[in-house]
Amino acid sequence: MKNMRILTIISLFLVIALTSCTTPSEKVEDAENKVKNADKELEKAKEAYLEDVKKSKAEALDRLVKHQQEVIAFKEKIAVEKQEIKDKYTQKITELEEKNQKIKERLENYQTDDENQWKNFKKELNHDIEEIGKAIKNLTVTSAQ
Repeated sequence: MKNMRILTIISLFLVIALTSCTTPSEKVEDAENKVKNADKELEKAKEAYLEDVKKSKAEALDRLVKHQQEVIAFKEKIAVEKQEIKDKYTQKITELEEKNQKIKERLENYQTDDENQWKNFKKELNHDIEEIGKAIKNLTVTSAQ
């Protein structure tokens, strides 16, 4: 009986030891699968990054075009006003148009493969576009008063 227990325990250890061992070719195959999966994940991440860049650029350009249209509408509105009112707003309008154009050029010329740089650029870009939008809004509100 005692020999039977010892024999069972030894057999159990042998079975565990033999089934847990992998051959070198299995290890290589497992490593190759892990590399393939990592490559697929990297490719998906790169596609998501490029899609975000494309989408964000389009949205930013739309906002810049909208700002330009607001400026044009404001110019048309003050065109019928007295010269002193035109003079008051001409400098501000010119500055806003220049800022809007510089941001547009910065956006169109932007190129990087670094996602962190893109996130920083996008944050800064959105802030600058918001600031122009606020300035245009303030300009039109001020003129209405």
